[in-house]
Amino acid sequence: MAASVGLETVYIVRPMTNAAAAAAPLEAAQSYSIDLRLTTEGRIVDFLKPEVSRPNTPEERVRQVFARKLHFDYGYPKHLMAIEVPINIGHERRAADIALFVDEVAAQIRDQGKIMPIPSWCERCLALL
Repeated sequence: MAASVGLETVYIVRPMTNAAAAAAPLEAAQSYSIDLRLTTEGRIVDFLKPEVSRPNTPEERVRQVFARKLHFDYGYPKHLMAIEVPINIGHERRAADIALFVDEVAAQIRDQGKIMPIPSWCERCLALL
């Protein structure tokens, strides 16, 4: 779960080398050369909402690197992206790791009906992996 960030001191997590990534497959996404900001408590400062911190886990590091790549390398605006968006699949409620919305209003209210269809951005994203 996200918590408020105390930004008095910010630490940087350096990405792993390719050799280290090969030795630790779950950490492989860190081989992308992006620094992740940490709070003094060691939590990750969210890229999309810097006032929020998230647990420093392998899954969250991958999610943060992926969000940065979507923004910097592929030009998706941060205000159209959201992390851990609740979605309904039939009667089941789940969360999308990262959702890209068609407009700013949809992103603000997290309108599931206005999440960009996967084919419009998935091919570009598959090249990231």
